[in-house]
Amino acid sequence: MQLRFLVVLLLFPVFLIAQTPAENIKRAKEMMDKNNFKGAKKFLSSCIEKEINNPEYFYLRAECNYQLGDGQGSLGDLNWAIKLAPDSVKYWHNRATVYYALMEFAKSEKDYLKALALTRGRVDSATIMAEYAPILVFLGDTARALKMYVEALALDSLNFAVLVNYGNLLNDIDRSPEAIMLLTKALAQDTNHVMVNSNIGFTYSEMGEYQKAIPYFDRCIRLDPNSAFPYSNRAYCKLKTGDTKGALRDVQKSIKLFPENSYAHRNLGLIYLEMGEKEKACAAFEEALRYGFRKLYGPEVNEMKKKNCG
Repeated sequence: MQLRFLVVLLLFPVFLIAQTPAENIKRAKEMMDKNNFKGAKKFLSSCIEKEINNPEYFYLRAECNYQLGDGQGSLGDLNWAIKLAPDSVKYWHNRATVYYALMEFAKSEKDYLKALALTRGRVDSATIMAEYAPILVFLGDTARALKMYVEALALDSLNFAVLVNYGNLLNDIDRSPEAIMLLTKALAQDTNHVMVNSNIGFTYSEMGEYQKAIPYFDRCIRLDPNSAFPYSNRAYCKLKTGDTKGALRDVQKSIKLFPENSYAHRNLGLIYLEMGEKEKACAAFEEALRYGFRKLYGPEVNEMKKKNCG
């Protein structure tokens, strides 16, 4: 494999000279489709040396940098792409998403606004609004985010991203029945979408409808049996419906897959309390705290530990 890779690199300058920009872009995308981001980045860098005014090279290299964990490098490339093609929606849109990933929300908002101003299609506008609205929540303007989701649905009533993100926000602000309605519409478009199934299950759980939640977590596990979170969520639902043994099996599986999940240790503690195993419950609560439960979710485990463990 190493020899083959070296041969490709040795032949690379010949390909570069022979290929048109469209062919170079196609080649880079093929490498990226195979998750060869290092190779694609090297290829695109050589393309840029030959043709520095092609914004698509910078745009694709930005994606490579992002996938390789270089957020600042990704921003630098997108800055160049925008400078070369300031009316391109996708360049502004992508820089907004990178700023979002880097938690630079104010900068992300500015780029989303610019992308929206340049966008003409109803569907594309709705999708960008679906991504922009969570930024507003992070900036403390939930009312404006809700208004934006309503506007986005008016543009495209079946937009998958709008339905999912809007549904999640409604659940967060205790409007769970409305959240279920929107998430169910999204699920009808893709019944095997793990995240949507998980979100519906979680929403039913939040509503105390544990029996209704379990089939959605069942589906998540069938679709992705190595994901720890559906097992932990299903464990809690099984505990609340009286299936303590099933709950214990599920939460132990979850912890095996992801030992650092503080919420799973919290659930394990609750299960052991139900079983009358106080010493084991207290040890589980201690693990939950060790893995940062309080920072992530609040003082619940501290209070349960104080109440049950002395």
